[in-house]
Amino acid sequence: MKSDQQKRIEHIAGKIFLERGFHKTSMDEIAKELKVSKKTVYKYYSTKEELIGTIQKKLEEEVRRKLEEIISSNDNTIVKLRELSNFISDFFLKVGIKWAEDLKTYYPQIWDEFEKRRRENIVDTFSRILAQGKKENLIVDKPDEIIVQTITSGLQGVVNPGFLINTNYSLSEAFNITFDILISGILTKKGRKLYKEIKKRDKK
Repeated sequence: MKSDQQKRIEHIAGKIFLERGFHKTSMDEIAKELKVSKKTVYKYYSTKEELIGTIQKKLEEEVRRKLEEIISSNDNTIVKLRELSNFISDFFLKVGIKWAEDLKTYYPQIWDEFEKRRRENIVDTFSRILAQGKKENLIVDKPDEIIVQTITSGLQGVVNPGFLINTNYSLSEAFNITFDILISGILTKKGRKLYKEIKKRDKK
């Protein structure tokens, strides 16, 4: 069981890392923000890497909980896809692409573990949504593994600094446009009609 002090350290450190990036943020700065000694922070986390790894796992747990909530709802597949798109877009705005880039560059071990779990979550999430969509005749009857690979590859090709730095699109805009294009391509005629109706409703 984590103490209130430990939870507070993780909460404040998480906010600082997300706002400023964690590579250049020192444990001294975190302790100063918390108004405690650096010794207090080190009592719970022997290194900054350990603290970052803990916060990263908390973010992943938040994502898993929300994904499960979306997938387990009684909504139809199209509503679930819209909710999934909105959640991921909001999450990108909260975390930002710099978090992933810093993780990949400066903490490769944490990044590798995260990537493994991320791939598993993506496959599980989309496989369950696709299965429901095919039963509802809203998603085309094509192999799940190809659909999932197409969607993830398409998103990774656009939602990255190399692409965004040369365009006028924000991270959220790039994701939403790409997701919309990719999802539209896997819907049946019935699915596309419902998708348009739900998008129109969401804009009101």
